[in-house]
Amino acid sequence: MCVALALPTRAPQIVGGRAAPLLLEHEPGEKHHGHYLLLTASVRRLTFAELIWRQVSHVAATPTPGSMDESREMAWSAVRDIVGSVLHVDAVALGSPAERAGIEAGDQVISVNGHDATEAEIDTALAGARPLRLRIQRHTDVVDLELVALPPWPQPRAGGMTLRRGPISGPAPAVDTGSASGSSGGLVLALAELDLLTPGDLTGGTTVAATGELGPGGFVGPVLGYDVKVRAALDAGATAVLVPPEAADHVRSLVPPGVRVFGVQRVSEAMWDLCGFGGTSSVCGNATSPAEGSGP
Repeated sequence: MCVALALPTRAPQIVGGRAAPLLLEHEPGEKHHGHYLLLTASVRRLTFAELIWRQVSHVAATPTPGSMDESREMAWSAVRDIVGSVLHVDAVALGSPAERAGIEAGDQVISVNGHDATEAEIDTALAGARPLRLRIQRHTDVVDLELVALPPWPQPRAGGMTLRRGPISGPAPAVDTGSASGSSGGLVLALAELDLLTPGDLTGGTTVAATGELGPGGFVGPVLGYDVKVRAALDAGATAVLVPPEAADHVRSLVPPGVRVFGVQRVSEAMWDLCGFGGTSSVCGNATSPAEGSGP
């Protein structure tokens, strides 16, 4: 009898949650742990004894988990839609201000001084000898470079860059998810990638936990295991939890006062919720520019 009770059941079950801190740079060169928490569920086969004596409310059947690669693909698709068009650097003239700033062919200029990049703004600033802070995506890295006017005058067009406007492309920015797996990481990955690409801190310095599977158009789909995931988020210090809209009321019943729960249908809606929750990002329209004294 004891041996039988120790044997595992056939169906895999959700038995615990995990809030994995993402390793990322909210600003280039400034690494943070835990501003974003990737909520996942631990899955294993319960024994018959556990099924008999375990609290049933803590156990739920789980579907076949999706892959983290799928989550990354859908997250990057949603982020590209939000970022839209950027300035692609096709060439950099030798000895130009752009070359001295470290700009390379193949770079994508995401923003200039904390807002949308335009070639006209670059030319106007250089003509007036005003420095420019460029947020650039280079392969999977995001960097900030300062472009300044250099003699002789007049300045070369776009500081010596050959630019064209087009949709952001290439691989997604690097976000370390550790050993986490599954399709429920799409929502938080999209928010983290968007934060990396844009000046400022979309979390507003708070710890944000999220779970949700992404579909085409950045739509957030339901997942399972909210109870165990929320407990893990609270243990990790989350003050904001983002979930699919159909789960929001249930999750609100699980959190103490002071923890905000947002039910979001799309990545863009989650972005605006974080802006309203205290995010200081260029996507919110409130990032501080270098000219105002605190770096984008």
